[in-house]
Amino acid sequence: MHMLERIIKNEPPEEVILLLTRNTDGISLPRLDRFYSMANWPHVKHNLGLFEVLDAMKKAGLIEQSNLQITKGPRWRDATFMIEKKYPLE
Repeated sequence: MHMLERIIKNEPPEEVILLLTRNTDGISLPRLDRFYSMANWPHVKHNLGLFEVLDAMKKAGLIEQSNLQITKGPRWRDATFMIEKKYPLE
């Protein structure tokens, strides 16, 4: 199983999104949607569930969204599983 798919299936979507927005470019909404779709919508059930997570994260200042690009917000933090070094990622 691809490492990202494993992370998506095993970690809360908020934490996954924090991981995917850690670089300055962030992630595009279509790409994020595709990752969850290919993993069979774990934790969010469908794309509307994913949008609800994104809205809550925007309100909390964890992410920002400009058009279809999702980037770090002013209150962004490292994903907990990254701090714990749960997966072998750089």
